[in-house]
Amino acid sequence: MARDRAGVKPLFYMQKDNRILFGSEIKALFAYPGVKAVVGKYGLCEIFGLGPARSPGCGVFLGVHEIPPAHCAVIDYSGMKLWRYWDMEAKEHTESYGETVEHVRELLFDAIRRQLVSDVPICTLLSGGLDSSVVSAVAADYFRKQGRQLDTYSFDYVDNDINFRASRFQPTQDRPFVDRMVEHIRSKHHYLTCNYDELYEKLFDAVRAKDLPGMADVDSSMLFFAGKIKERHTVCLSGECADEIFGGYPWFRDEEALRMPVFPWSKNLALRQMVLKPEIAGKLFLEEYVRAQYEKTMQRTKSLQREREDFETTGISTKNYWEYLEQTEVSKLGAGTASLRRRQMSRLNMDWFMATLLDRKDRMTMANGLEIRVPFADHRVMEYLYNIPWEYKCKDGRVKGLLLDAAKDILPREVLERKKCPYPKTYDPKYENLLKQKLSEVLEDENEPINGLLNKRILKQMISSPSDYGSPWFGQLMAQPQMFAYFLEINYWLKEYRIEISV
Repeated sequence: MARDRAGVKPLFYMQKDNRILFGSEIKALFAYPGVKAVVGKYGLCEIFGLGPARSPGCGVFLGVHEIPPAHCAVIDYSGMKLWRYWDMEAKEHTESYGETVEHVRELLFDAIRRQLVSDVPICTLLSGGLDSSVVSAVAADYFRKQGRQLDTYSFDYVDNDINFRASRFQPTQDRPFVDRMVEHIRSKHHYLTCNYDELYEKLFDAVRAKDLPGMADVDSSMLFFAGKIKERHTVCLSGECADEIFGGYPWFRDEEALRMPVFPWSKNLALRQMVLKPEIAGKLFLEEYVRAQYEKTMQRTKSLQREREDFETTGISTKNYWEYLEQTEVSKLGAGTASLRRRQMSRLNMDWFMATLLDRKDRMTMANGLEIRVPFADHRVMEYLYNIPWEYKCKDGRVKGLLLDAAKDILPREVLERKKCPYPKTYDPKYENLLKQKLSEVLEDENEPINGLLNKRILKQMISSPSDYGSPWFGQLMAQPQMFAYFLEINYWLKEYRIEISV
């Protein structure tokens, strides 16, 4: 068995009756006679401590494992041997900035063109943001030279033009920038919209597609939109993974995230423990579990000798590494130590956040028979970007300045100057109210299985109060309303898969 380098495609396995069961979905393993859905302490730590992310290789259910990205396994009568066949190696970056820009452009554009080869209808996603615009512009040029017109798709929600509220996190709507890109590349564009009722109903279809609770309406919207795209196309290119390798997320510049051993997209473990019943939280040791998974990623990070030596010159022992970082501003770290920390942050994002988004993208699209391709996850691009210094990636303080310079000749000025915006969400207050209503109904029904895990008093207080968007459950897209949706998904998952909890 083997898994692709970036983990674009899933591969699960388990041992049962001296046999190896394997499949691209967990439900394939449950189809084998005698296999039961059981979740133990570690599984609950994954769901409540890390979820919707998963530790590499973890299948959440007892006995279920996943071949990690870039790993192979050989099974014979002597047992199973698992090993990594590829990794990002640390190398000195010796090219000038101009040479780096040209190299990025060459590798990335080639990756996009390679993934446009298809014997079935192919299209691209186009949000009007930098990443999808680069992919769509290269694809449109490729098609134009063949005398063809590229089909593109964008997503939005019913009445978002009325309900949208600009914020630092999401300063602009997509539509004006989508329109500008369609005009620029002359694609045949399709505007897709979803209403809040459809978004809610798809939450539970998304659980069945994934066999696990996921990114709430971030999943359900993709599931809905993938179904619409599949009506016309079978293969689609996406701009996913650019932020992880080019350093686009805000936590790449977050002093606290760089100085503390925390997953920057879910720093608030206090919230995650608070929503659990005290007796459940007391058995799980969430903080210790999450910290251990974080440390494993740090240990996997390949670094340069000069980066390690720079820290050693401080005279501080390795075991006090985090204490040293916590007490030292990033700007005052030695060059090697700062470079090591940036490299660790890059590895953390590729092994965790990127893996979560790729899993979400694959499950929600393949459930509709739609194949998504992600040229930014090309291993040549990833290998090269892993060793580019931060001052190149964020040239002149511009977010993803390196990618901006690589794409400046193919995109209109408005798109190049647009501030980063994440995947679109609904601003319809009726959606949040529906989530609160549905979760309240679950909390009032003693037969609902999630009530054996959640602190109902705390949840009822949250539901009756204005939503807190400042303490996200997971990343920028999962704030308190999405946390409510996540709990509804967990409850459905426990019932649908008839899960036995073993703590």
